[in-house]
Amino acid sequence: MSAGRRRAMRIALSSRAVVLRTWQTWRREAHSRTPRSHRGQCHAGT
Repeated sequence: MSAGRRRAMRIALSSRAVVLRTWQTWRREAHSRTPRSHRGQCHAGT
């Protein structure tokens, strides 16, 4: 494997990790932002 290819793989892995981290934090924020009462109503509706 060439050095350039290895570096490209490392960059791709790091970028994927960053995307995963931002996605997790965004999901957590959205989760905490939604009111519990509204969620309960949704569950009761189903």
